[in-house]
Amino acid sequence: MMLDTLSQEKRKMVELALDAGRKRQNLQTGLVHFCYESESNKHDTIPLFENACFALALFRSRLSENVLEGKEIIEKILAFRVEGNFPVYLHEYPHCKSRNFSFQLLPVFFYLQKEFTNILGESLTNKLQSAVSAILGLASNLREQNALPKGADAKCKAVLQTEEFFAWQPSSSAEWGDFLLAYQMYDFTKEAPIEVVERAASFWNGDVLSYVGKEKRLMQDKGEPLLTLYDLFMGALFHTYSDRMLHDHPLHLQASLVYPFSKELPLQKIESPFVFSPMGEDPQRILWGEKSFLHSLVWEGENCAVQHKTLDQGIDLFFTLPTSIPEEEDDHMEISLYVNLHQKNAISLSTGKGMVFPLDETLHISSFPISWKIAFEVIEGTGRYVGHLSRGNRASQIATKGENRFEAYDYRIAIRTVRREPNAKIKVSLRKIEA
Repeated sequence: MMLDTLSQEKRKMVELALDAGRKRQNLQTGLVHFCYESESNKHDTIPLFENACFALALFRSRLSENVLEGKEIIEKILAFRVEGNFPVYLHEYPHCKSRNFSFQLLPVFFYLQKEFTNILGESLTNKLQSAVSAILGLASNLREQNALPKGADAKCKAVLQTEEFFAWQPSSSAEWGDFLLAYQMYDFTKEAPIEVVERAASFWNGDVLSYVGKEKRLMQDKGEPLLTLYDLFMGALFHTYSDRMLHDHPLHLQASLVYPFSKELPLQKIESPFVFSPMGEDPQRILWGEKSFLHSLVWEGENCAVQHKTLDQGIDLFFTLPTSIPEEEDDHMEISLYVNLHQKNAISLSTGKGMVFPLDETLHISSFPISWKIAFEVIEGTGRYVGHLSRGNRASQIATKGENRFEAYDYRIAIRTVRREPNAKIKVSLRKIEA
């Protein structure tokens, strides 16, 4: 049964990558066309990393026509090598704008060598070996300069089969994706300790199906947290996926890099239907929702020091405003809370509808499966403040580019300072209401 499940997860990852590649494949060039700067529009740009991932998916499908197609793509990619690096886009050759880019390609080359040497042919095998050696040489030079990113360092050490990278403590969802990728490459030929996977999985919450660990800023892609490779690793590990993880996304091309672990772990779940994230640190957001959609509330205080007190039914936030007082004509918003726009989310005032409210007004966020009550209180200093409801975007929103650059994906609850004393402190109380 375990082998059947493992095979199913492997097949799911390959199918995700193949589907994403076919949807972005150009009929004339046979290559994936995609632009990081404007994903929603059609482009002539050809990114090497996504094409390499697509090629690996073609190999992993084990279909003869797909394997031949994958070999052609890899041949084209290797022709654009510049010593130990590659251009991000094909048209940028021979310029390599990112000195760390080749480390993204390294896992693809690693798996091609490990799994498909017998069908690559001598010429392509030699080219891959030469590319890997050059990339490792570049890594050695950057390491001497203390300029090698930790994720890249871990991948290189995994290729060399050293255990040194196990001590690395990733601090974001993206870094955990790199860590698991390196761990998986190491585990491909050696049995790595299960504790490493357990450590990575401890930051995955089974209720909201999301990363809940440390993150300086959890990036938002329109209405939900940005999909990362870590999400796909956890979906494959626990055999559970949210709609967010399966909805068509360019990152699905990287699913070809996921080789599901053979270990079985229990899915971490919590009693509360909402999650403070990062747990046990300084929360910057609350996550709640269901398999079909993940909702979030984040807070931002411009130049404010923020402390918190977690409670069974919510959280209290204490914003210490900066010593410098904004000028009256600045119309300055010193505290902002953002809630993702969604048909199941609505914000109302206790006294009725309106877009402006006094600080003693109570706000209600109607959502599902839970709702929220928000109250404000000045606990230090005197002053005058006005609340505003509007639409906007949290600082971590990445979707506002190209044709979406003027779109708003959040409700914004902002506190504007009219006048105040330098030592002002405002308490924001967030309380759960059962829906």
